[in-house]
Formats: sequence, C-alpha cells, structure tokens
Amino acid sequence: FIEALDEKYHITDLVQPFYEADNDNLKKVFRIAFANMGDIGCLLLELTNNPDIDYAEPVPLFYTSYVPTIHITIKL
Repeated sequence: FIEALDEKYHITDLVQPFYEADNDNLKKVFRIAFANMGDIGCLLLELTNNPDIDYAEPVPLFYTSYVPTIHITIKL
C-alpha cells in the first residue's frame, strides 16, 4: 500500500511519532511527508478511502516569514 503511494506522491518521510506510547491506538499514528504539497487533497482522498485507515487529516505547516530587525544605538 505504501509503495503505491510512494510511487504516486513521492513520499519523503514516514514517521511513527508515538512509537514508545503505552496506548496501542497511538502506536497506529503515522505522519507522512511528500514532495508536492499541491497533491494533499488527492492523497487525503486515497487515505480516507482505504478501509485499513481510520482517519487522515493534513497537518498545517507554519513558517516564520518575517523577523524584525531591531537597531539599538547606545551613547556612552
């Protein structure tokens, strides 16, 4: 199943973030990163249509787009 997704969406990372959890349901959580973020809708549709997958959702990406520069002049 993952091999077919990798061919189509070029998966760059597949992580099981809760692999050390005591809860078996948390051990079933995976995070997938892939090359073309424009395909997220198609990937989500494929994942949700798979009977082996209970739930799939996008994880928002946040980037710092502006860091202000502060100039301080100290006169002695």
